[in-house]
Amino acid sequence: MTWLLSKLIGEEFMKTNLGQLLSKILVAAIILAVIGGCVYYVKATIDNLQNSLQAANTLIGQQTQQIADFKQTVKDLQTQITQLKAAQEINNQAEAKNNTQEQVVRQQTTTRLANVVNKVALIKKDPASTPTAKLSSISAVYIDDLWQSHCEVNTDHDDYCSQILP
Repeated sequence: MTWLLSKLIGEEFMKTNLGQLLSKILVAAIILAVIGGCVYYVKATIDNLQNSLQAANTLIGQQTQQIADFKQTVKDLQTQITQLKAAQEINNQAEAKNNTQEQVVRQQTTTRLANVVNKVALIKKDPASTPTAKLSSISAVYIDDLWQSHCEVNTDHDDYCSQILP
């Protein structure tokens, strides 16, 4: 019964100007509430997107710096590689020069020793020399060879080295 009474009162009230005005105001309020909710949702979405965009910009800035640091590291490593290659080339040239010099010294030493052996052999075969003279001559050949070796090794030549070296 109460429900029926409220329905009748509501229907009669809605027929009046005041009821129609309140109905229009209620519809307008609902529409404004929906629009306000939409505006609030859009504003919240925009704020969220702005925050996300700002975070992305910060991340991009950090990654850009990391890329720049990486590029600098690569550039530094390339410079070091170039320097190491140049140093390796210098070492290879020095080693080749040392090997060449070593071969020259070995050849000179072999030649010098062969000459000493030949001189000693000639002295030993000399039938005109006495055994004492042979020993004296052989000793002189060995001493001369020692002096030549000494003078070749030492760079501060004394007067004697200047006389015997070519």
